[in-house]
Amino acid sequence: MSDLKEITLETLNGGSVPETFQHEWTKLLENIDDVNTPAKKARKITITVSVHPSEDRRTAAVSVVCEAKFAPPYAAETMVHLTKCGAKRVALGSDPRQLAMPMDRDDVRAVGEED
Repeated sequence: MSDLKEITLETLNGGSVPETFQHEWTKLLENIDDVNTPAKKARKITITVSVHPSEDRRTAAVSVVCEAKFAPPYAAETMVHLTKCGAKRVALGSDPRQLAMPMDRDDVRAVGEED
């Protein structure tokens, strides 16, 4: 019996737990480095070990999941203008009450600009 090895977190499933953790850890560090996420928001890595013993309690199926929760990116925000088009409500990208500026027109050219 001396050649039998007890299972530990490091040896479970051929050592996949530390490898999976390292993979999630790398992604977590990349998320921290992403300027599109809040700097101080907590990130988490959860390792869940599920053990399902057999009826005779002599064996057990073991599954391990390593899951990371990252800070979400900042929400992309924009402003829309709400109005009615006939009886239908619509959202527009620009204010329909705003007069068009000359530089917004296709037929206006800059000084010295040719056709």
